[in-house]
Amino acid sequence: METNTKYQKLLEEFSAPDFKKWLELVDSQLKGVPFEKKLVTKTIEGLPIQPIYLKKDAKHISAPGQFPYTRSTKASGSLVNNWEVTQRLNYATTAQFNEAIKSDIESGITCISLVLDQAGRSGYDPEISIQDKVGKGGLSISVKEDVEEALNNIDISDQPFQIDAGISTVPFVSLIFANFKKQEIPTENIKGNIIFDPLSILAVDGDLRLPLENLYDQITNLTKWAKNKAPDLKTIGIDSRPYLEGGGHAVQELAFSLATAVEYLRELQNRGLSIDDVASNISFTVATGSDFFMEIAKLRALRSIWANVVKAFDGNTTSQKASIYSCSAQYNKTIHDPYVNMLRNTTEAFSSILGGCDVLSVEPFNDIQGQADTFSRRIARNTQLVLKEECSGDRVVDPVGGSWYVENLTSELAEAAWNLFQEIEKIGGMTAALKAGFPQKTIGETHEKRSGELAQLKSVSVGTNKYANLDEDPKRHLVNKVAHFASLRIEDLKVMKEKRSGSIELGKLSNITEDVFKDASKFIDEVTLAASKGATLGDMLTALQRENSVKISVEPIKIQRGTKAYETLREKALAYKTQKGERPKVFLANMGPVKQHKARADFTTGFLEPGGFQVVSNDGFDNVENAIEATISSGANIVVLCSTDDTYPELVPEFTKSLKTQQPEMTIVIAGYPKDHIEHFKEIGVDAFIHLKANNLELLKIFHQKAGV
Repeated sequence: METNTKYQKLLEEFSAPDFKKWLELVDSQLKGVPFEKKLVTKTIEGLPIQPIYLKKDAKHISAPGQFPYTRSTKASGSLVNNWEVTQRLNYATTAQFNEAIKSDIESGITCISLVLDQAGRSGYDPEISIQDKVGKGGLSISVKEDVEEALNNIDISDQPFQIDAGISTVPFVSLIFANFKKQEIPTENIKGNIIFDPLSILAVDGDLRLPLENLYDQITNLTKWAKNKAPDLKTIGIDSRPYLEGGGHAVQELAFSLATAVEYLRELQNRGLSIDDVASNISFTVATGSDFFMEIAKLRALRSIWANVVKAFDGNTTSQKASIYSCSAQYNKTIHDPYVNMLRNTTEAFSSILGGCDVLSVEPFNDIQGQADTFSRRIARNTQLVLKEECSGDRVVDPVGGSWYVENLTSELAEAAWNLFQEIEKIGGMTAALKAGFPQKTIGETHEKRSGELAQLKSVSVGTNKYANLDEDPKRHLVNKVAHFASLRIEDLKVMKEKRSGSIELGKLSNITEDVFKDASKFIDEVTLAASKGATLGDMLTALQRENSVKISVEPIKIQRGTKAYETLREKALAYKTQKGERPKVFLANMGPVKQHKARADFTTGFLEPGGFQVVSNDGFDNVENAIEATISSGANIVVLCSTDDTYPELVPEFTKSLKTQQPEMTIVIAGYPKDHIEHFKEIGVDAFIHLKANNLELLKIFHQKAGV
């Protein structure tokens, strides 16, 4: 009682906050500038971000564990069963993978991530695939011996799996089932998630080795089989990563993954599965980027939208609860200054945890440069372990619950995603949309917008388009041994094929009838039997091809990274240095005392270094003659005049005329944009202007050409 009285007295000293009075005060400070223009910003998704949020802005708040499960699918959040810690291992050989996964399990990994290489994901054995796809992006696995070596001395009955095998999913999991059978472990013990999303693969590759109808049949049979034989294994994985990795934003990622899931609901129901059989076996895989609060809202919005969709299909409570696997995005990762990726990974992992993911993978900071090493894997793994063990990430049910900003952002994001989903439905669903090029077009437009913001420095990629570290060690790319590995892999597989047995089972497999396809248990058992007798991944996929099936092709979504254009400039500058012995050079003609030129000299240096330029600065010159002499002596063929708008009318004509007379090929740039004199300065020989609204990337490209890079 005394405590309440004390607080009451404290509060009486202050007047209650009044939003209207605050708004009036803000309006008076804006002096006629519209509030929305000055203080309301918009995200890349087009969602407005207000400067302040009130309780009324938080809509549809439900408790954790209650429909629509925005805050969590469990009332206890992560308190009881917290998220699984996993990590994708980008190793091509089974021996490397086995060594790494055993070490990782001992060091905190709780879920094994099995990812096939590009060749395997497309359904090809090494000798048939394009060789640069063999061992790229994951494990090269073709036969049962590969799986046995990869999982050697691992208690697979005690580890959940995260399986990503592309269209080779059924053959690949059959190899795993065969391994369970060999060790006399019941398949009921296998648990985890399978990422089996043909439409996502179609979106990236542009075509599929097997027709969609065939793949839907396979998903159906696998799901029916798992219902009794592996009830803790989710067999349908929606993979929304390509939509973000292609440059898309959160609204697009949610809408396209939702449209995909709805199409699978319909297709598999048409094949005899119930809504609960399908929905309860779906898991969502999302890429998590750097927009901290947006990524939190994305996971929360996904749960709420999915719950409403499944409810509309008359799915039960269990089926309405989304399972989410969150991975660090690669779109925003950088080759240059790669240690910054550690910081990006940290915020992404934190967003995923606050958003309530069920499985989390933090990628090594140098993964895009080649195979990650022990150090980078350890840092990635410990990032989420620290967030769990030291930051109490698993001891709070919903840390962001009740935040008016996050709740509002979640609602607006969900509404925008739902509206885009409805557009896709009007087209005819996700397959029809891909055929029409709708996702490709919208994602491409978003990528262009992102690229434009990077180019104009409206958005920053630390270490790449701003705060570039030109002293970093250029020896950061690991040697590419893919081609050599492919030839060795082909020889090893040839030996294995010569030793294999089971020609009867292989014969059966190659003649799978429609009756076998209709019998889920027999179907999976037949494929698993063939796998146990030596059938390769390619053998099995070939045998699963149905006659008279129609294949489709679409324009692929280009997987890319936002900073690639800048990295290309840096690589060219590095090649120039290797050839010439120094980086391309720009001289700063700083005029007058330090206070007169410093601000623009510093801005110019930061503007040019992302292009790999060596910027030669100084303390300033008292006169034009000395500045020109120093410019010529520097050996640079680009000079930037740095002073103030007030001094330019006198300095620029004298400087330009004299320097162009002595060095006609010299590129002269002005730091700033003295708008009243722009046309005149261009007429007398000024080539460019560096200022806040300039296109940084385009100017760097021009300067590269001028410098002979």
